[in-house]
Amino acid sequence: MVDKAIRIVDDFLPSKKYSVLNQLMMGNNFPWFYNSSVLTSSPGDNFQFIHGFYREGEINSTYFNVLNPLLIQEIKILSLIRAKANLTTRTNKVEEVKPYHVDYEGEKFKDSLTSILYVNTNDGYTKFENGDMIESVSNKLVTFPTNMAHTSSTCTNSNVRIVIVLNYF
Repeated sequence: MVDKAIRIVDDFLPSKKYSVLNQLMMGNNFPWFYNSSVLTSSPGDNFQFIHGFYREGEINSTYFNVLNPLLIQEIKILSLIRAKANLTTRTNKVEEVKPYHVDYEGEKFKDSLTSILYVNTNDGYTKFENGDMIESVSNKLVTFPTNMAHTSSTCTNSNVRIVIVLNYF
């Protein structure tokens, strides 16, 4: 049984909207940027590629508009804190990023939420400090309080694991 604070929606986006998003982000022309560590608290342990769509009140990507189906029509976000995509590459065994982390903490963010949209299916996952684990399945959305400790993993059965992470009110 998954913690009641965690909400999971399978087949979150209508298939046409999801297909456009998936093809774009899995395609050869989407810009990914090397990040030498997944967590700033553990530099050098893992690397990933990221695409920052939005942060601290500023749109950082010409691709921000591809999130409109997510942000406006489906989730109905009132105020966006951050929107980014993470791409991790295949490893020989599934590896978890340590330590567990929260995306934002403090009184200012106590009512904020995090949503993760899984762009492709693979044997990676999101794991919560309480032991709950959410498998990476295409077009699945998981939502939880932003201050809920979690971690991610690599995958072994796909070249990449891609997720979109949204932090918002």
